[in-house]
Amino acid sequence: MGRGMFVLPGAAIENDREAERAASHAMSGVEYGMAIRRQVGIDVTQMRRRKVIVHLFATELLTRAEVALLRPLDPRAVPSVLPVPSCLTDLPERALGRVALGLIAFQTGLFVRLEGGVLRAFEPPAASCSRKPA
Repeated sequence: MGRGMFVLPGAAIENDREAERAASHAMSGVEYGMAIRRQVGIDVTQMRRRKVIVHLFATELLTRAEVALLRPLDPRAVPSVLPVPSCLTDLPERALGRVALGLIAFQTGLFVRLEGGVLRAFEPPAASCSRKPA
């Protein structure tokens, strides 16, 4: 993306596709897709004509060599590895909120529900990884 802009990887979810499967293939270069540990949250935003649903997932750790192989679906994007302290100072507010709440949810074993980037609830994790919006 443009200089100084961060974009978290994403993929469209077709009607018959699970969010976890879409997330694992949001970036190519990893032989079997990104190793998803679990879904940690969801952010639902109602736009003028459509609802945008962002599923937040925690992945297995990647080495720098593995990250170097990653290729986002958007060819303009360049993957980079940010240590958590850098995330907390370098990401834009909306992305920072998602990352910070996702980290808390992952660490505590809970699931975070956001609406338009605003925290609505922490919940126990569901048996299924792919959550439906409320």
